[in-house]
Amino acid sequence: MTTLDIVAELPDNPMGEVVFTGSGRWQANFASLSLPAGMGVSRASAAGCFDSTGNWVVAASNGPRFDYDPATLAFRGLLVEESRTNSLRNNTMAGAAVGVVGSGGALPTNWGFSGGSTAGLVATVEGFGQESGIDYLDVRLNGTTNATVCVLFYESSTGIAATASQTWVGSQMVKLVGGSLANVPSLGMQLAVIGGSGTANATRTPTNAALRTQRAEVSVTTGAGTTNIRLGLLLNLTNAAAVDVTLRIGLPQLELGAFATSMIKTNGTVAVRAADVYQAGLNGMYWLREQQGTVLADFATISGNTAARCVFCISDATINNRLQVFIGSGFNNPRIVAGGVAANPGAVAYTDGTASKLALAYRVGSGQGMLAEDGALATASSPTSLAPKSVYTDGLRVGGQPQSIGAGGWLNGWVKSLSYVPDRLSNADLQALTV
Repeated sequence: MTTLDIVAELPDNPMGEVVFTGSGRWQANFASLSLPAGMGVSRASAAGCFDSTGNWVVAASNGPRFDYDPATLAFRGLLVEESRTNSLRNNTMAGAAVGVVGSGGALPTNWGFSGGSTAGLVATVEGFGQESGIDYLDVRLNGTTNATVCVLFYESSTGIAATASQTWVGSQMVKLVGGSLANVPSLGMQLAVIGGSGTANATRTPTNAALRTQRAEVSVTTGAGTTNIRLGLLLNLTNAAAVDVTLRIGLPQLELGAFATSMIKTNGTVAVRAADVYQAGLNGMYWLREQQGTVLADFATISGNTAARCVFCISDATINNRLQVFIGSGFNNPRIVAGGVAANPGAVAYTDGTASKLALAYRVGSGQGMLAEDGALATASSPTSLAPKSVYTDGLRVGGQPQSIGAGGWLNGWVKSLSYVPDRLSNADLQALTV
């Protein structure tokens, strides 16, 4: 059996436990829905993900998140995200009451129509509850319109403070559950900037498909004079026309950031999801070989995420000793550093927001530092030394790096598997293993 055959077998490990032979092979297959021996997770809050049936489930503090695609139900991987805050105080529909709004029925607390106007339509709360673990509100709008725009905001005009030059992203799920979109030319979201410029609209045509499959987002960068920001459901209407539509709204969210992250539930106050930290300490890295090795990763990033992101990092929590790959906008930055001396291979193109496979190989010698991604090879480097294993006191981090190396750095995405082979594989093998 060739080296390539042996490595190719690693992701098929059904138990997802550490694969360890006398030569030190190791693999974490997160599709097993467990962390390998020696690896733990630290997160100072609960956080959610989709399970294999498409239900939104919550992992307790310090619990791993094994996430599935809500549309296809395919396994996406171990979800690793930075800390984010949902600034909408009430996306779980607290305070809602069934009935005509203002005549026994009530919108959730803090929700309301722009300027109090429903464009001549009667607004009725038809119900609220959960679909696949997602909190929702069903609202019906019917009657004859007297305007061309109606916006249902999820927060008051002064509820969320904002300043100039900030980037915000809003998201929501909307499903068509009754009536039709007749005389509603377009529907979507409005991210309204108050006191400054930047207000943005995004259109999305809802269907009766599962609510979990109909999440959309919109982002803005605020202009000078901005004081507040708010997110709402935007309906563009035909004036003086009959409308009768019932929409299901699920877990709207407003975050300070350039892209939407996983949903954060709120009920009366803003809520913070802490960052995910997955780490195997030095004692849990008995498999690591000092003189040579190859690290392989199967991962993906959240669409719209172009900041520096770390796929994995083996280090002493400084920039001086590390084996690491992090991603910039459209490329990779591999790091092979010992005693402050870098022997970094060249970068390989990466398409932001997509799934990818990469391999970082190292050994002392000419052309022995190499990065491969999706079958493409980088420019080789020539390490003159490698750090002894005892130096890597921070151990291995998956989807992140110590903040002492650099602020941020969370993958904001998924890692399906991470493998280690105690050999510097050939360039041909690196290419074959990453296609």
